[in-house]
Amino acid sequence: DQPQVLIIGGGQGGLALAARLKALNVPALVIERNARAGDSWRNRYRSLVLHDPVWYDHLPYIPFPAHWPVFTPKDQMGDWLEAYALALDLDIWTSSTVEKAKRQGDRWTVAVQTPDGPRTLR
Repeated sequence: DQPQVLIIGGGQGGLALAARLKALNVPALVIERNARAGDSWRNRYRSLVLHDPVWYDHLPYIPFPAHWPVFTPKDQMGDWLEAYALALDLDIWTSSTVEKAKRQGDRWTVAVQTPDGPRTLR
């Protein structure tokens, strides 16, 4: 099956969009270059925390727990994003990159490099 929407990047914005589209029954696929959802946070400098208070950073459908730190540490955020993608059963290809995208009429053809080799999405 081909996704109706292709989301490039499995960070907060990409996963939140995927969750909302899933709730609307719109087939969507997230392409994430890192090995795991949330690695874009885990792979940053050691002392990084979210710069906004936690109440500004909730994702759709599953709020952060009430005991969550006001300024969330990066690894905790990375783990949350991975758990979020699993809990909402989001379609995500990790360790994958978009190599090329070309519009043909009213459709797109997208070349994706995955761990299993190249794939073409339309």
